Amino acid sequence: MVEFYDRNGKRFHEQFQKWRRTHQAGYFLSFKTKTRTRLHSSSCRHPGDTLWGGRVGGRSGELSSLTKHRKICSDSRSKLLLWAKRERVETSPCHDCINAELSEVRGARIASTNRVAKITAVFVRTGWMETYRGSETEEQPRGGGKNNQLGKGGGERDNFLPDAAGHLHGYFAVGRGDQNINLFRVDGRPESRMLDEISPILVIFVAPHEDGKGAVIVGWYSKARLFRRQHEFKPGKLGRVEAEARESVLVPHTRRSRGPRIPRATPTTTGMGESNIFYMTEKDGGRRSLPWADAAIKYVTNYIDENALVPGATDVADPVTSTEVKEDQKAGFASNPRIRKAIEEHAMRFVEKEFKKQRIILEDWSKTRSYDFSYRDGETERFIEVKGSQHKQPAIILTANEVLFAREHSAHMVLCVVHSIQVKDGVEPKASGGILECFQQWNPSSHKLEAIQYQCKLNRDLAGAQERQPEKSPSGHSADTRRGADTVEVRFSGI
Repeated sequence: MVEFYDRNGKRFHEQFQKWRRTHQAGYFLSFKTKTRTRLHSSSCRHPGDTLWGGRVGGRSGELSSLTKHRKICSDSRSKLLLWAKRERVETSPCHDCINAELSEVRGARIASTNRVAKITAVFVRTGWMETYRGSETEEQPRGGGKNNQLGKGGGERDNFLPDAAGHLHGYFAVGRGDQNINLFRVDGRPESRMLDEISPILVIFVAPHEDGKGAVIVGWYSKARLFRRQHEFKPGKLGRVEAEARESVLVPHTRRSRGPRIPRATPTTTGMGESNIFYMTEKDGGRRSLPWADAAIKYVTNYIDENALVPGATDVADPVTSTEVKEDQKAGFASNPRIRKAIEEHAMRFVEKEFKKQRIILEDWSKTRSYDFSYRDGETERFIEVKGSQHKQPAIILTANEVLFAREHSAHMVLCVVHSIQVKDGVEPKASGGILECFQQWNPSSHKLEAIQYQCKLNRDLAGAQERQPEKSPSGHSADTRRGADTVEVRFSGI
């Protein structure tokens, strides 16, 4: 979003008119009072021709300005309305230009609904895991079926562990565990009643979130093969569905709460019931029309956030620099992730407030993209990465996606570091203060970039046959439990 407003003798009429010419599909809010606005499209006839220079009555006429009243502009109407709601500004649509678009918007919504309706998808429920690579991490599913509740472990423990060929083999229980899947209920085609498998389909895995507030999407297989019966992919490995890892996504566990919640079935609500599979087709073959399911499919098909299947792209470890961990421990803080979250949220608010003082309105992309904010600088879009720290000269943590994006867009990248933040501990830590330091045209490669975390896939063939205890270090610590600033934690098993 960008703002045009005549202040301190400066006139921004020409810049506003230029924005209208170059953003013909955009929108703007025109302020009538400090708290009342009117929403227009860029091509609305009310402000006049986009080439009008502001003279009233010809070249010698009185000089006027469209930006005498404040204008907030954006390519997205929904973002303008969201901004107005956040700023507590009343907004009414222009009866001329906005109403004329309503029929087009309705048509676009119908087209979007039709695209979703064409996607063959099923929802399947599993237990909750962070990695779904139980054979490597020894993690066990929580929640879900009886085996999980009894601590025996479910078959879904390796649902996102690729094999040597790059394939994923997914398991979920149907009925007692070994009942058949009704493939007709998956795609509604009569011929599917006779098939042993169908493809390509979208399989969306959901699990009860650890926050106790319902089920969330944990990942999905795209272009998957779904089998009627349990299929033995390799000796001792049973599953229901197969897909390529490169066509699949595992949402990092710290980001799953950002997606839509999947409702439980009630007497008045259609949702996932006792069965671990939810069909999008009725018994007669007709497709179900469910807002929550359509929203979930749109979330999946539009997802551009991090994928935990990509090495280095996850935030599973919730990393912070070791110096900050030590500082938090010295201060007596019990839970570093809580403090880190408080610092990050404070840094975001701090940066947004400072830019607002410069009359620059930022768009928040932190939940969906590999940067935090963006804004328009004339014809140029600039991207902002925000980092916060308690320290005066911090080392910042970057994900692989953040590094790649910053390298590719360094000419338009701005790094904003809010350092020297004060934190008061409590049930909800409170962050305050800080000093903002900005790096223009920021490229991580121009700084000292160090890897502090690695993924180590162990070669089981190198494991010894005789069990032994980890060796003790001179300090008395076991070698597999020590952790430092430049070490990698590896847990050994079976040796």
